Formats: sequence, structure tokens, C-alpha cells
Amino acid sequence: MIIRRYIIRELIHTMLALIGMLLIIVLLNMLVQVLSKASDGSVPGALIFNLIGVAMPYQLTVLLPICFFLGIVICYGYLFANNELHVLFAGGFSYLDLLKITLIPAHVLFVIVSFLAFYAMPHMALYKKSILQNDSSKALMSMIHPKQLVSLHDGAQIVYVDQFDQDSKTFRHVFSYQKATSDDPATIITAESGKIINQDDHQYLVLYNGQTITDKNSPNMQQTSFKTYKVRMMGVPLLSTSSNMDAVPTLQLLADYTPANATQFQWRATFPLTIFNMMLIGLCICRVSSKQGRFAHILHAILIFIIYYNCIIGVNSLMEHQLGVTKINLWQLHGLVFVFGLVWLWYLDGCYWFKKNKRLKNVDS
Repeated sequence: MIIRRYIIRELIHTMLALIGMLLIIVLLNMLVQVLSKASDGSVPGALIFNLIGVAMPYQLTVLLPICFFLGIVICYGYLFANNELHVLFAGGFSYLDLLKITLIPAHVLFVIVSFLAFYAMPHMALYKKSILQNDSSKALMSMIHPKQLVSLHDGAQIVYVDQFDQDSKTFRHVFSYQKATSDDPATIITAESGKIINQDDHQYLVLYNGQTITDKNSPNMQQTSFKTYKVRMMGVPLLSTSSNMDAVPTLQLLADYTPANATQFQWRATFPLTIFNMMLIGLCICRVSSKQGRFAHILHAILIFIIYYNCIIGVNSLMEHQLGVTKINLWQLHGLVFVFGLVWLWYLDGCYWFKKNKRLKNVDS
């Protein structure tokens, strides 16, 4: 009992330290990316922390399994390097006993990651979709300030307004510039007034009483007057990059188990299942000698996780692009890794038992 509590406590302390360190790195990276998009107008400043908060369940779902895996390798490597586990193994302790102890925090982590993957992630995706649909026009208004040039989508669109009426949510004296593309020429638009509306998951600037000038620097220049003109705003729609399947509740996926829903459900189930697979692999590679140190196999562990995670992404991509055609799925991949880890651990435990009995026979003789 005392040994079990000691090992679990050391494992949890190591895992929490890894989670804290990696979470800070991930948050800083997300903040830099969102601020970079906000600076060029791709992301409204009012939604910066909302977007970071929405992405947190997914980040935790990915980080918890890898932190548990690395925690096993580092913590047990430390106990092996200090000869603590070597002494226990010499006294009859086995990998099976170590597996039973490790399963206690693994089950707790499995419940937490399952909650994040099956419940929190779909709800956060739905919340993100509601932000884009309900608050996108408000967020876009917060980006457009009177008497300031606003650059959207890396300068592809420039908007200038002279005044903004808070009561009617209407812009006065609007200027808009659309950069030339391979399909459309450059366009300059001026109007007396305008307002932002939502339509078809996009934001449009509806202008009233103005004129458009197309391809001004060529002989084909056209100037047209209008009473009403609609311009699609760039930037905010770029936030809606996730699939609509991400927001579908898990129970709904199971109720209608189509190939597309099956792919999404297997993707969500990947994260909890990864905990047990990585636990088995971590137990297999954690043993080190006292001369090697606790970090002897950390590079091997990182390489194994990268290969495993890339295989998951590859199989999931194959399932998404060949719905109902490919016979390969994530269940097979996880089952293969689980059987491989279990056989490897059994082999290590068997070799240790065989060597110990052989040593004892030699001593008796």
C-alpha cells in the first residue's frame, strides 16, 4: 500500500509538471498566432480570448495523454536510476505489479479525457459556431473605427468610414477598396452610408447611394452608380475553419452511425484510448540503469509518440477522404498498438522472470 501510494504520487507530480510546462508553451503559441491574425485584420480583437478559451478542451485532450506517457518514462526512469524499482524487482516485484499501480491514475485520466473528447469539445465547437454566427457583425464593427484605414485579409480589402451611428449601427461616408485577383479586377467603392449584415455564414457590407470604379488604371475602366450595393467582408469568415462535424453531439453520432459519423466518433475516441496504449509502451521503455539517468529514453518516447500520432492522423485522413471505401480504421490501429504493447510488456516480464530463475539455479548449483 505504501509503495503504491509513493509510486502514484511521484507519477502524478511528474505529470502535473509536464502539463503545466507544455500548457504554457501551447497557450503562448496560440496567443502569438491569434494576435498575429488580429494585427492583419483576420481576427477581431474582441474575440481573441474567446478563441483561445474555445481551443482549450482540444489542447488538453491532446496534452494529457502525452504528458501521462512522458510522465511514466521520466518518473519510472528516475525510480530505476535511483535503484528503487531495481530493489523492488529483486524482491519479487514485476511489470505486472507496476502495470496494476499505473492503471489507477490511467483510469482517472481516461474519465477526464473522455469527458473532454466526447462532451466538452463538441460543445466548444458549437459555441465557436454561435460566436461566428451571432457576434460576427458586432466583432467586425469593433475592427472598423471611424477616420481610420482598416486592412482586412493581408491588405486584400481596405475599408474607411468617416462616422458611425451607434443607434442605427450605420456607417457614414464609406470607402472600400478591393484588391485585384485572378478573376476580378481592382474595385474602388464609395457610398454615403452602409451597414454590416450576416448572410450564408459570411459578413457583407451593404452600401447605399454610391458608385463603383473598376480597373481604374486601364482603358477598360468602368464607373457605375448604385442605390444599393453588397460587398463581402474578408477576415472574419476565416475563423470558421473547423468542420461542421466537430459540433455534432456524440450521442447523435452514435444514433446515426454513417461512415462520416463513424469517422468523427473514432477520432474522438482516439484520445482516451491513447492513454492505455501509451501507458503500455511507456512501461516497456522506462527501465534504465543507474548510470544512464532518468532521461535516457525520453527521445525514444517522443519519437514513438510522434510516429503513433502521425499514424492516427494518416488513418483519420484516409477515412475522411474515402468514406465507406477504405477498410482501414482507427479501431484497428489502436488495437494493433495495444496488442503490441501488451505482448512487449509480457515479454519483458517473462524474460526478467526467466533470468531470475536461471540466476537462482546457478547459485544453488
